[in-house]
Amino acid sequence: MPVIFFLTLLIYSNTYADNQPATSPPTTQPAKPVKPVPPPYVAPDPDWALRLEKGKVLIHKGIKLTQLPQLRDLYIKQNYQLVWYKNQQLIPEAKTLVEFTKTAKNDGLEPNDYFVTFLENCFNQLSKCEEKDVDVLLSEAFITYTTHLRQGRFKPRQVDGDWFMKPSPWNAVEVLLETLKNGNIKEILENSPPKHSQYLKFREMFNNMLAQKKHNTEAEIPKERLKIGMQSPAVKLLRQRLVKLGDLSTDNNSDKFDEELKEAVKAFQKRNHLKADGLMGEQTRQLLNEGLSFSQSMLRHLQATLERWRWMPRELGDNYIMVNLPTYRLDVIEEGKSILNMKVVVGKPDRRSPTLDDKITQVIINPSWFVPPSLMSEHMGERGFKISKSGIMRQPPGDDNALGRIKFSLTNGHNIYLHDTPKKHLFGNPARAYSSGCIRLEEPFDLLMYLIKDEKKVEKIAEHLDTDTKTRYYPLTTPVPVYLTYQTLWFDFNGELHKLKDIYDVDEDLMDAFIAIDPNPAPNEVKTQND
Repeated sequence: MPVIFFLTLLIYSNTYADNQPATSPPTTQPAKPVKPVPPPYVAPDPDWALRLEKGKVLIHKGIKLTQLPQLRDLYIKQNYQLVWYKNQQLIPEAKTLVEFTKTAKNDGLEPNDYFVTFLENCFNQLSKCEEKDVDVLLSEAFITYTTHLRQGRFKPRQVDGDWFMKPSPWNAVEVLLETLKNGNIKEILENSPPKHSQYLKFREMFNNMLAQKKHNTEAEIPKERLKIGMQSPAVKLLRQRLVKLGDLSTDNNSDKFDEELKEAVKAFQKRNHLKADGLMGEQTRQLLNEGLSFSQSMLRHLQATLERWRWMPRELGDNYIMVNLPTYRLDVIEEGKSILNMKVVVGKPDRRSPTLDDKITQVIINPSWFVPPSLMSEHMGERGFKISKSGIMRQPPGDDNALGRIKFSLTNGHNIYLHDTPKKHLFGNPARAYSSGCIRLEEPFDLLMYLIKDEKKVEKIAEHLDTDTKTRYYPLTTPVPVYLTYQTLWFDFNGELHKLKDIYDVDEDLMDAFIAIDPNPAPNEVKTQND
């Protein structure tokens, strides 16, 4: 009996086990992929890479690199491999680059800013040069030379604090890598100088003057104020010049400024519509030196003019508005021709109009003038001005409004725009630097018609201007580029050259900057401690 009971229990338990529902295996979360740890980076030449990172490349040769951030970027992208060598031989592009930099003088630049002498000595095996040093110098030369041609030798704001126009962007490292890959370095270098027609004309004038300099035997009258009774070596030069020009009959070779010389200076001044006071001031001196076949001051003036064109955008567009501040004129340009021009009033010397590139985005009829905080004290107590609870001073629309009846809105952050003016009489003056920075227009309605173009809308605007002073806004479908530039040498749009007054006294600073980098300045350009 016990055996039967045991067998029955065993059979029952096996049957129960066979009929149990299957259980799923325990679920496991997939393991997160382990991000491989990259091996530590080792440059092909760790010592050279470290020196480049610390900016100590070529210190032992007394050469200062000015493009270290871009050089680091270049060689990191190249895994610190040389870019100007192939199979331990210089590639042909290296010599092409040096040949171009040798001609830097043609654009008013200094060839040895690009290590021309050092690199040529390396190429000709006159100096013992490491390949790495040559490679870095070639890269620095390409970056610096193309940047100087495309964006200027100097940072604009370091020379002229009111120059806000930006040159076109230029990524020299990316272009260099692409250029060496494609082998088109000659094309890149040929296209680096600006192609503006004015730049090309001034470049030709500059090179003609460089050629004249080689054969020049006449000295310029130095920058010195001369009057009767003074004794100076400059007096002898003044005598020689006036004899040559026919204002003085004979040269007695005296270095003393006498009565006869004073009368000759007065005769020269009368002929040139200057104040005939018999003193040799700066204006008289400049005119006397202009009679030379070569003028060092004119050479510097041209050099500064080329630089300012390099500071400008490379492409101005087909249609734009140009105001060259020293001309006191505005031109509307289409396809390189002036189709509309008018007189303008610009900022006075102590509140100068800045140099900038911008766009007209809308025209405002019957604008209010919101007085800038810097000018509020001048208008306190004047009739017609209102001050809000927040302290904002406003002049309501009307014939006496400082902005006149029409305002052309720009987008800059300097509160500079183009506008009408109630002070029409100022346009009768030849020199018109009277504003607080904005550009006042002689014929604002003519510019409005050009911008709006819709005849019915223009007629409606004219009606509003005649009948009410309600402020109305007319956004432009396509904003129009505006350039406020500053060029004291200028070809007008009829091709005539003008030498203009430096109303903001900034030419000399730029010319001095070029004198400072010239290894061989003219004797009269070398300043003493007393200057």
